[in-house]
Amino acid sequence: MIKHLKILIITLIIVAAGLGGYIIIKNQADGSNLGIVNTNAPKAKIWKKYANEKYNYTFIYPDNLVIDDGVYNKDIVLFKDRISESPDVIQISVSSAKERGLLTLDSWITSYSYEGYFKEKDITIDGIPAMLIGGKIGNEINPDIKMIVFFQDDRLFQVNFHQFSDAAFTIENAIDVFIKGFKFKK
Repeated sequence: MIKHLKILIITLIIVAAGLGGYIIIKNQADGSNLGIVNTNAPKAKIWKKYANEKYNYTFIYPDNLVIDDGVYNKDIVLFKDRISESPDVIQISVSSAKERGLLTLDSWITSYSYEGYFKEKDITIDGIPAMLIGGKIGNEINPDIKMIVFFQDDRLFQVNFHQFSDAAFTIENAIDVFIKGFKFKK
């Protein structure tokens, strides 16, 4: 009888541990499966998932950011740094490509190059061609100016990145996480 009781208790502990682990993994990812560029990035970072129902996309972001997605009817979503209270560290803006007269990535970079923006490289976002944009102030490249531009249907997506208060989580980390974690709902 005692032997059966021990087996039952051990089985219950294993089931509870497995269920607890599943719940933790389901509610937070540590970012390790995202291939974060900076190996100094905090290993225990908690990630949250943002879903924009208007434009049908999701992506993950670090939990030290606060969302303001009520700006302009969800056409612009700001992710603000909870620590430094900077205006925004990630800004996603969606507009009509037709209304803006920008229908291709090349037309975007041509239109904005006079403001100091330049193409760093071609990338893909959820299988969609995109462009990583850098910025200059005068003739100097400014590492704090980074943007991703892409089109989906008639929509122009512009995603701006600014420095985080968490020095271990750089703009490059944020861009890498965004590229790997941004998905359109099917």
